[in-house]
This record gives sequence, C-alpha cells and structure tokens, in this order.
Amino acid sequence: MHEARMTFGEHLEDLRRRIICCLLYLVVGLSISMTYGQDLLQWVLVPHYTAVRTENRARLVRHMDRTLHRVLLLTSVMPQESERSEKPLLVPPPTSEDWAALFAREVALPQITGRLQGSFERFSRALGASLTTIPVEEREKVRGAVKEFGTELSTVLAEEFAPGLQATREAVIPERFRNLYRDLSQMSSNEGPSQLEKIAGWGGDVGTLISPLHEFIEFLDGRKAQVMASPIPLERLHAWARESKLPDALGESIASLEKDYMALVEQKTPSIMVTSYLESFMAYLKVAMVFGIFLTLPFMLYELWKFIGAGLYEHEQKYVVTFLPFSLGLFVVGILFGYFAMIPVGLKFLAGWGIEDVNLSFTLENYIDLFLTLTLILGLVFQTPLLMVFFTKIGVVNVPTFRRVRRLAIFACICLAVVLTPPDPFSWSLMAAPMILLYELGIWICQFFEPKKLTKPVESGLLGTREVAPGAESEQLKDQ
Repeated sequence: MHEARMTFGEHLEDLRRRIICCLLYLVVGLSISMTYGQDLLQWVLVPHYTAVRTENRARLVRHMDRTLHRVLLLTSVMPQESERSEKPLLVPPPTSEDWAALFAREVALPQITGRLQGSFERFSRALGASLTTIPVEEREKVRGAVKEFGTELSTVLAEEFAPGLQATREAVIPERFRNLYRDLSQMSSNEGPSQLEKIAGWGGDVGTLISPLHEFIEFLDGRKAQVMASPIPLERLHAWARESKLPDALGESIASLEKDYMALVEQKTPSIMVTSYLESFMAYLKVAMVFGIFLTLPFMLYELWKFIGAGLYEHEQKYVVTFLPFSLGLFVVGILFGYFAMIPVGLKFLAGWGIEDVNLSFTLENYIDLFLTLTLILGLVFQTPLLMVFFTKIGVVNVPTFRRVRRLAIFACICLAVVLTPPDPFSWSLMAAPMILLYELGIWICQFFEPKKLTKPVESGLLGTREVAPGAESEQLKDQ
C-alpha cells in the first residue's frame, strides 16, 4: 500500500475526514460491545472468580488441616504442645476412661442385651416346662418364638437406655469420621488442583487430609479393641459417660470438618462488591469502551494510515505496512497471555496474601482497573522483538550489541517483572521468562534484518583521501 503525497491544505481536509470516520467506527464498535456488555463483563470477571474460589478452597483445606492436627494431639500421651501455637482440643489430655466413654455403646450393649436375654431365656424354659399338655414340637416353637422376641426386645431396650447411645452424640462419632474419610478419598480421586497448582501451593489439595484422618481412625479402632477386651461394669461406664468431655470435643471437631467439607462440595460463586450506584455502570461502560476500541482498532488504524502514509517516503511506507500487522499480532498475543496465564497467577497470589481470617471482598472498580492495566502492559511488553528489529533496521543498534548486553537485558527483564507482578517467585518468573524468550527471539530475527556490513570506501578530495563510514555513502546519495 503506497500513499501519494499531498499538500498541507489537503492534509488538513483529509485529517478532518479521517477523524470523522474513526469516530463513526468507534460508535459502531461501542454499540456492539455495549449490546454484549454483560457477557463481556462476566468474561473479564472469570479470573477473579477463579482466584477467589481457589483461595477459599485452600483456606477450607487449611482449616480442616488445623482441626485434624488438634484432633491428632489427642492420640499422644505426651503433653499437648502444638508447633502451630494452637489451643489444645482437650485439657487435660484424655485418659483411658475418656476413650471408654467414647465407646460406651459398644461396651454396654452386649452386657445389657445379655442380662435381658438371660431373663427371657429363663422365662422360655419355664414356659416350656409348664406346657406339658401340648406336643413337643409345638412346645419348642413356642419357646423359640419367646426367645426371638426376647432378643429383639433386649436390643431395643439396650439401645434406648444404655449410656452414650443417643444417635446425635458420641455413639456415631467414629462412624462420622469414617464417612468423612470415605468422602474425602472420593473427592481427592475425582477432583482437585492440577499438578502445577499443587507445586505452587494453590487450590487446597484434600489429599493432604486423608493421611492424618486415616491415622486417627486407626487409633480409634485400636482404642476400641482395648476397651472391648476389658469388661467394664455398667455403673462405672455410666459415670464415665456423664463426666467425660472427650465425646463433646470430638463432636465439635467432626462437625467443623463436615461443615468445611460441605463448603468444598458446594463451591459457591464468589461475589464482588460495588461501593456506589455508579460503580457498576461505570465498570460496564469502561469494559464496553475498551472492547469497542479493540474491535474497531484495525479500521481506525487503516484510517490513520491513510492520513500518515501520504506524508511518508516510499521506503518508510514499506516499513510501516510490514511491521504494523506483526505489532498488532504481538499485542493480541500479549493480552491473551495475560488473560490466560499472568492475570490468574497474580490474582491467586494476591488473594492468598496477608491475614488468613480476612474476608475476600473486592470492589468491581479496583479489579477492572487492575485487569485492564495488566493486559495493556503485557500487550506492550510483547512488542519487544518488533522494537529490536526496528532499531536494528534504522542502524541504532546491531546484533552484536544485543548479544553483548544480554546479561544486562535479562537482569532488566527480571527487575521489570518483579515491579509489574506480585512479588512471589512464581508470578514474576511467569512474566520474566516470556520477556527473556522474546529478547532472544528478537536477536534471532534481527539477524535477517540487519544491514549488511560494507567495507569502508575511500573518498578523494582537495584535502586528500579519507575513509567513509558505512551508511554515509547512502546518506550522501539521499541528499543528492
């Protein structure tokens, strides 16, 4: 595309026409983007929702881990000194009587059932002895029916009156721990953070909870076997069940764990706050404006080129036509890299930074400004190879110079990444690595665009002969 040169007056008239065309394009693009503004705003908010949901999941897993750690302290006979400065679950530590109270149902049921069944067994024998007038077969059927009835009634009475048999208290605590272990194992196998998120410590891996939970269940099974092996009188078991605080402490712990597990299962969509009536509308309008400009940018650049191209030389027009599509392509690649890689990583780090108990509530305006700033910066950062080729082409810098300052350039890329991204190594590495790769790519491309080195020609004149630097000869021809 080559534009003819115009006079100054024609330039002014053409400028007015091009500006009007650009404004019309912008109006059309803004109308289209505002039509789909809600969808665009939701698309922009996806990284925010993902980051907050990931951090909420991680917090739930950490809270469950702390709860399990306090529960595991009960299994130790040593003084309960937590490395995490957490309050012990039970002070003083539980004794053998406390664990017996936890398994009061298993201990009491056989004893109560045995006592009741003994009475029915004696009644059955007495009944059989008194029924001498009926046949032996019928007598045995009556005795069997009475015995079966006695067994059923004994079980019902034992479950009703034995200590610690209420379904809402300690009787079901071990079973609730087993159910939680089964559910967490299934969740760990079906869903969870990716390997990259596990390495970075994001997402909360429920797999880390399975081992301590399984250890505690094995401890409960061992304690149960010990309690069942040593018969305890019912009167003493009643007293221990009334006085022990262990069932209540474990009941609160398993209730907390179950609550956190249900929150993990539900995975509610995070919310975002607005602090004024206009904030939501202004964010909607800002996103629509940016997408409208992005949508009509090729058309506006074409109008801008029609105006500027008339004032450029033919070889300058060639440079612009060659580099402009690559510049737009790199800008789009930088934006996509920011949306799918850099921004999610940065938001996940920022959401998890600071105090654990802080509520994750963010305003819509602050997020939109951060999102648009990061995408614009990354779009500009991805122009690095193009700028290197441009400076090489005009002779400001050459390939050997780029190679000589490679270490300095890498250091500058790392410093820039640390400034522009959250200060964790993973975030700034995710930005510094593409910048370094773009610099190396720029060096490789510059080799094809670097002007060929010319031997220094000798110029004769009245004052003698002198060497002419490379490029000076072409400048002289251009002046002529």
